[in-house]
Order: sequence, then C-alpha cells, then structure tokens
Amino acid sequence: RETIDEDSCLPAGRSRAHSTATPLPAATAQAAPAAKPFIHLGATSAYVTDNADLILMRRGLEILRGRVLDVLRALATFAEEWRDQPTLGYTHLQPAQLTTVGKRATLWMQDLVLDLEEIDYRHRTLPFRGVKGTTGTQASFLELFEGDHDKVRRLDHMVTEKMSFPAPLPVTGQTYTRKLDAFVLS
Repeated sequence: RETIDEDSCLPAGRSRAHSTATPLPAATAQAAPAAKPFIHLGATSAYVTDNADLILMRRGLEILRGRVLDVLRALATFAEEWRDQPTLGYTHLQPAQLTTVGKRATLWMQDLVLDLEEIDYRHRTLPFRGVKGTTGTQASFLELFEGDHDKVRRLDHMVTEKMSFPAPLPVTGQTYTRKLDAFVLS
C-alpha cells in the first residue's frame, strides 16, 4: 500500500467510468510492474463484484434469518400469554366462530416458519458465480494455467468451497444470472 499513489490511479478510473478495471491495473503497474501483463487475466471486475454480491446476499439471508427467529420468539411469548383470550374468527370476511388470540398468533407464526424454511433453502442452495472470466468462460484462466482444464476446474471448486458456497454456477455470462436475485427477493 505504501508503494501505490492512489490519487494517480483514481482519475483514470473515473474518466473511463469503470469501477475497478482501470484503477486496478494502474495500481498494479506501480506496486508490481512484472504483473502488469497478467492483471486482467482471470479475475475481472465482474468476477470480483458479482462473487462479492453473492457473498453479501448470503450474509443478508443470515441476518434476515436471525430477525425472523426474533419475531417468532416474540410471537411465541405473545401466543402463550393470550392463549385463553377469546376472539371472533372470520372466514371470507364474515364472522365465523370463536377462537383465541393465541391461536391467531400461531397462524402468523406458521407463515414465518414457512418463510424461514425458504430463507434456509435459498441460503443452502445459492450458487457462487465462481472462477469465470470476462464473458463467463474460463479461457483466461486456461491461459494462466497453460491449458490445464483440470487445474481451472479445481480452482473454481476450491474458491467456491473457500467462500462456503455449495457449488459454482456451471454457466455464466459476464455476470451471474439475475434469476438468483429474483429468487432471493421473492
């Protein structure tokens, strides 16, 4: 970090309107000139940002899971406290029969338990973009590993495992499929 003049790297990045592609090679040229020919091979900006987005998405699911559990605990206490309090139940927006406030609270809890199961499923199965280059191929990684497909596959799985994801996406473009965003948001 001491060998990099950050101010000289940033203006180039701003003028090209790219978040990482220009500042990174500029900083690399200063800190490790011998790496300059290789810096854009393999780990592109989408590799970094999309995998980071998936890591953040998983972390968000973990935070959400904790909050849903907090609400379930509070509702359990509420349901217990109000288990004998009668209230009128409705069906088709019409008064139906007596139930209890506690029973009604368990209905809300049931929905949250289903939400919790969905959160757990998404967290458990969310794939990683993995080790893919600019257009989703592994061509630049193959160049780095001198055509050794096995090394590239092992790297893809090692990075995915290190990031605690179950599997890498088998096919991507420059970015991971935005279906994953839709699945998690739903």
